[in-house]
Amino acid sequence: EQTHALVDGRMLKSSAAHIFRRHPNSALIEPLISGGMDNPVEMAFTPEGEKFFTSTFLQHPGGGLRDGIAHAVYGGLHGKDHQVIDGHVRTGPLMPIMTQLGPAAPSGLICLKTDHMLGSLDRSAKDRFLSAALFNLHKVTAHRLIPDGASFRTDDHDLLVTERVDFHPTDVIEDADGSLLVLDTGGWYDLCCPTSRIDQKTAEGGIYRITSERSRAAAKQTAEIDWASVNAEQAVSLLSDSRPWVGRRAAEIVVRFADASVAPLRSTVDDSSRDLDARLTALWTLCQVGTQDAISAAADHLNSDELSLVQSACHIVSIHRFQAATSSLVELLHHPSPQIRRAAAEGLGRVGDEDSVEGLLDALEESSGDRHLDHSLLYALVEVTRSDPSIDLRKRAVSDKRLLAAILTLEQLGRGGELDPPQLFKAAFSQHVPLRRAAIAVLS
Repeated sequence: EQTHALVDGRMLKSSAAHIFRRHPNSALIEPLISGGMDNPVEMAFTPEGEKFFTSTFLQHPGGGLRDGIAHAVYGGLHGKDHQVIDGHVRTGPLMPIMTQLGPAAPSGLICLKTDHMLGSLDRSAKDRFLSAALFNLHKVTAHRLIPDGASFRTDDHDLLVTERVDFHPTDVIEDADGSLLVLDTGGWYDLCCPTSRIDQKTAEGGIYRITSERSRAAAKQTAEIDWASVNAEQAVSLLSDSRPWVGRRAAEIVVRFADASVAPLRSTVDDSSRDLDARLTALWTLCQVGTQDAISAAADHLNSDELSLVQSACHIVSIHRFQAATSSLVELLHHPSPQIRRAAAEGLGRVGDEDSVEGLLDALEESSGDRHLDHSLLYALVEVTRSDPSIDLRKRAVSDKRLLAAILTLEQLGRGGELDPPQLFKAAFSQHVPLRRAAIAVLS
């Protein structure tokens, strides 16, 4: 059992698996996702701020299914259904697995910054690819992210495959030139992994580099940078350097300049002639700067015509609980993109403003049953109602879907006893099947 102090003032006691978020300057944390899986191992982030993780035993094994890659939507409850997840907020069935991998023991995961390793695959400029190291299957894979409602599905490809039984890729890292470094830990681990029981003398492991003509050309970019003399504008210009490590070092310097860097960052994000990923990098650097001016500048892009910027801005104001963005986030609950609607709901839940309740209930009424979108809308309603217990959802329950939302929210907050028994009995005979089930569950 773990005990943690959360950013919203509560204490978390749980024996479940978690992925937590914590700012380096704070001792407080918040769970990003929780679940009954065995080993959430690594996370990857797209330039838009979408999050994914690898894990073993995302479901009880059977029929070749077990491990996988999942979309880490804020507040999601994943994995096997057993007692360790009792007491955690449930918005419906456990969150689905995005990519089934079987008994793969997936480990390292990255979102590829370059496409040097993707060969002749047909792809568009906006395609995002994850790359995973599959310990048990002796290979490294690539997974194209394809939008699917408010989440994704993947188109899966092998990047590196071997029949060597002592080859166990455990991590994959994109180097400065776009080549891939693959960490092979050999056969050392045999505690509960039958594929690793190899003579250690022949299973020492190693680090391998996968290159292409394009990555070899990029490797020749070796110009030194005098970091000590770099000013705010120069550091901002280096954020989108083709060498990933240069961009990361530049971000650290930009953050040190604080508000002095906001103007050049804003200028970069606003420049529609710039490469989209360069604009996204500048937008997320505003998030790292984290001052009121920086987050306000990021929030301006909630109204952008570029969907990737809108989605990132939603995540940024959500992370910073930027209350001034509440009305814009409520408007985005009706955006044509279900992914943006989901990201807007996450932000409204974290902000916790009563002004968002009607918008969230309206969005739930309009919902067509997308699991990820419905989860984020309902989880946001739980968070807002938890932050302000005076909110009376029962008075707003003027339709079947609104009543269902009220029942589920109050039940998850341990306040099911506040529900009106006659209203519940009536709901137990409703033709709306989810409402009927929820009412019967509460009555029982």
